[in-house]
Amino acid sequence: MTDIKVLEPIGDSDFSWILLDKELNQRVVIEDTRTWDENRLISYVKDAKILVIENRPLSQRVLKNALTLEAIIVAFSGLDH
Repeated sequence: MTDIKVLEPIGDSDFSWILLDKELNQRVVIEDTRTWDENRLISYVKDAKILVIENRPLSQRVLKNALTLEAIIVAFSGLDH
């Protein structure tokens, strides 16, 4: 199963949820991780294939522990990012 993990609310959304698509074998998990410590964040991202962020910084330690990571998507538009 492909895990897509969203690390912070995108836009004005302020909730946590899981979307499961059995046909595509994908799971999308949204959590507000902005107040999480690094160890909790590592636990959350360790099995993700795709991470979606808006402004959340990710340390080198977090990225090294994301063992199945294939992509990071930045949910932002504009020229100043």
